[in-house]
Amino acid sequence: TLHPRLPQYVAMAREMGFDIVGMITNGRRLGYRPYLRSLLEAGLNHILISIHGPDAHTHDALVRTKGAFQQALVGLANLVLLRREFRVKVHTSYVVNKRNYKLFREFFDVMRPFRIDQHVFNVMMPDGRGGQFFDQLMPRYSDVADSFGTFVEGLTRAESERVFLLDIPYCTTDRLPDHV
Repeated sequence: TLHPRLPQYVAMAREMGFDIVGMITNGRRLGYRPYLRSLLEAGLNHILISIHGPDAHTHDALVRTKGAFQQALVGLANLVLLRREFRVKVHTSYVVNKRNYKLFREFFDVMRPFRIDQHVFNVMMPDGRGGQFFDQLMPRYSDVADSFGTFVEGLTRAESERVFLLDIPYCTTDRLPDHV
């Protein structure tokens, strides 16, 4: 969203015939409704927002930017308003780690007013800084699977069909429904 020609690139993709024109973002710039509108008018129709906790304390600490959580929520609120005019799918991406793996339900509840189409929970990969801070951040797969299982048990079937746990060994997820 920092590239000044992004709206033009979106329009170019649409003009080339792509049915899905999407982006992955931290959602902060979407807080500027005229900018978000320009992207949607250009043809953006799929947005994945990376958000890593149910509150500013968790999310801002993980992304190391004070105020990032609140800015992302403003972007999500703008999407709710503009979805009345534009067809756009909205997904979240939540990188699961030791600081947030027990907060699935809280996150889901905070996201509820934003009518998110899909929540993807990706277990942290030990690459880059993930490798550097492995001991502080990498949860045990079994702990993640147990916590996610408890979370899913509290959802309706329709709600559970919108949540997905990825990047975890399948053998640790035997108590989870296959559709998640």
